[in-house]
Amino acid sequence: MAWPLRLLTGEPARVLGAVGTLVRYALTTVIPAPGGWPLTTLLVRLAGAFLLGLLLESLVRRGIDAGKLRILRLLVGTGFMGAFTTNSSLAVDVTMLLAVAASGAGIALADLL
Repeated sequence: MAWPLRLLTGEPARVLGAVGTLVRYALTTVIPAPGGWPLTTLLVRLAGAFLLGLLLESLVRRGIDAGKLRILRLLVGTGFMGAFTTNSSLAVDVTMLLAVAASGAGIALADLL
């Protein structure tokens, strides 16, 4: 009998989500924010989009979205990449830019990403 998909991906996806969050946080401590501009958010979201596209393209080339391929997509794509590129970081950065009267920068960042 096959294990339900949620049992195979639930906790591991949470763990990979935590890892994705930690990687994003670590990058914010290493990459400077020139003039208060959230450069890390921009770089993380661009890198995340590229890596997610690379992951999905490589999985599609391997076969149908079932079994181990689906589990890998859910764990890495949803778990790690979902937390790595989270929209909440973008929302916080846009709110912070708007709060310091950098409305043009906040709107540009929101529009860009």
